[in-house]
Amino acid sequence: MPSAAMRDSAKKSAPPGAIEYSVYSFQKSGGASGDRWKKHDSFSDMTKAVEQAETLFATNEYCRVEIKQKYTDPKNNRCVDMTLKTYERKGVRISGTVMALGGAVACGVIAFIAAYIVGTKM
Repeated sequence: MPSAAMRDSAKKSAPPGAIEYSVYSFQKSGGASGDRWKKHDSFSDMTKAVEQAETLFATNEYCRVEIKQKYTDPKNNRCVDMTLKTYERKGVRISGTVMALGGAVACGVIAFIAAYIVGTKM
């Protein structure tokens, strides 16, 4: 059960029905402080938040950029916080099957070269 102070702070943070969109970024190499998540700005307009998130993601400085939506639910007296959109860079991974196939091709080439060398000496 939320306390009265929590309900009051939820009511004061935003007027009922007001929606706030916040843009956060994540850096892979965190500084000495260890804070790798950074809040950039908050908007009342979702399109502005999306534009800033796309701009930040296009700089290639951040491996992840998120847009979070926060609004006050007056019926339940609580703040609701959810992630709307995530921009994320994913590294290219070579699967085990591709690695095994590459190893088999390399072994085949080595065997062919060895057979050729042995065959030409006889």
